Amino acid sequence: MSKLKTITCEELRIKDVGREVTISGFVDTIRDLGGVIFLDIRDMYGITQAVTSGQRKDVEFASHIRNRISSDNYRNSTKEK
Repeated sequence: MSKLKTITCEELRIKDVGREVTISGFVDTIRDLGGVIFLDIRDMYGITQAVTSGQRKDVEFASHIRNRISSDNYRNSTKEK
């Protein structure tokens, strides 16, 4: 497998919970449930859901991703018009 990933979304299984893996894809959905943030990461093989620990650094990191996605979506939608 390449240096960018150690596994694909399709290959991840329940036995991999807690294991450190590297996937390569894009953040499809972000859901903030008051300090715990769920990230749906998509590659060409499937979708993996990652969950932050709720620690401040993790929440700030996920918020940065969400703000970047919102900004990119706004820019893309204004270009299409």
